[in-house]
Amino acid sequence: MEAQQNNVTTNNSDVTMAETANQLVKQITVPSEGVPERSIFKLLEEDPLKHLDYIQTLGVQDKSLMPRLASHASGKAIEIICEKILHKRSNIKEDFLDVFYLFFFPYFLQRKYTWFCLHLLVKASKAHPNRFQTTMKTLLVNTKIQSCILQDYVQRLNEVECAKMLQLYEELYFNAETFAHILPVTYLLCKNGGMTDDTFPLIYSGLNRYRDFCAQNKNYGKLLLFVVQNVHERNVRPKHLKKLIQAHRTIYKSLCRFAFVKFLLKLENQQEEIYFEPLITVPRPLDVLQI
Repeated sequence: MEAQQNNVTTNNSDVTMAETANQLVKQITVPSEGVPERSIFKLLEEDPLKHLDYIQTLGVQDKSLMPRLASHASGKAIEIICEKILHKRSNIKEDFLDVFYLFFFPYFLQRKYTWFCLHLLVKASKAHPNRFQTTMKTLLVNTKIQSCILQDYVQRLNEVECAKMLQLYEELYFNAETFAHILPVTYLLCKNGGMTDDTFPLIYSGLNRYRDFCAQNKNYGKLLLFVVQNVHERNVRPKHLKKLIQAHRTIYKSLCRFAFVKFLLKLENQQEEIYFEPLITVPRPLDVLQI
């Protein structure tokens, strides 16, 4: 638990640093040997690849540059530079890659959603998987990034990749706002095969923690319904699951009720006993109608 809190503190510190940098002046002028003193943005627009080495050097020296480039450079210039950086044979400095993923990546995705956002996610996940995993932790808790970007990315993942992405939740802390923001992504990860015996507790604990905050959130209801429909394979107390359904207030509540009845009927048919405090047997399905 302490390790998880330390990871969260580090991630929050990085995000805060980047946010502070992004509040600096929008235009900078920097001197460089062999390069006239002019705006780095103009250099970027003139010939991005020609000045890439210079941008790498400056980006490592002044990390405040990356958030501002991501926020204000033209889409065309960014596409050219990112394609070069993410090319397998590109000779990109390791320390610049760290800065790129930490300070550039999240800020670019906060801009208007375009085809290149998804392209960038897919290509980065293949080019630098370890760095990308670290960046993904930041993206998952960033409410300034449109959820649809990550939703489209998740649709491309297989079951193993979905489960791996859900495993990242264990290293993050979601407050009520971030949990609600990422609900559509969480649902797709579960639906596409990511909800396993290892990842189920992460999802269920979130549903329980924010059941009141998300009582009128349809995305929460959608995820809750999926969990109830697939809970027969999990180690869950029906009495506790019933409380989650009772607290909900969207159209998904009635669907969850019927799914819960089926769940209880299946348990009853299998003559299974459910352990509460104290030990009791499975309640009759008709009792659920009081939800």
